[in-house]
Amino acid sequence: EGVRGEGGILKNSEGRRFMFDDIPPLYQDQTADNPEEGWRYVTGDRDARRPPELLTRDHVARCIVREVREGRGSPHGGVFLDIAWIDEKVPDGPAHIKRKLPSMYHQFKELAGIDITKEPMEVGPTTHYVMGGIRVDADTQMSTVPGLFAAGECAA
Repeated sequence: EGVRGEGGILKNSEGRRFMFDDIPPLYQDQTADNPEEGWRYVTGDRDARRPPELLTRDHVARCIVREVREGRGSPHGGVFLDIAWIDEKVPDGPAHIKRKLPSMYHQFKELAGIDITKEPMEVGPTTHYVMGGIRVDADTQMSTVPGLFAAGECAA
C-alpha cells in the first residue's frame, strides 16, 4: 500500500495498467478518470481524485486475481507494481523513491536483487489479517482449553 500511495501503479504481464478497467460504481465519482488525474492526487492536488490503485484492498486484490486467472499474471502468479515510472514525473526519480520508500527499496534490493527505482516489483494478494480467533471468556481471557489463554488480536 505504501508504494501505491506514493504513485506506484499496477501492471499486468502485457505491461498494461489494468486498474482503470474495473472501478466499482460506488467509487466512480471518487476515482480518477485517467492516469494524469491520479498522479495529481498523489502529489497533493485537492481537486484531483485518487488513482484506482488506491481503491479498497479487497477490490485491488480481486482485480489482481482476475488478471492472473485470465492469463495476464506475472511469472510467479501476481502482477507488477511499478514505482520506477515516476522518474518521468519528478526530478531525480530514483532519489525520490529511496527517500520516500527506504525500507521497501532496501528490502527488494537485498532480498530479491530488484532495484525498484529501475524495474517493477512482482506482487500479489496475501492474507493481511484474520477476523476472529480463539474463543475466550471476556473476564479471564481463558479459552475452553484448560491452561490456554488468549489476548489481543488472536482472541475472539
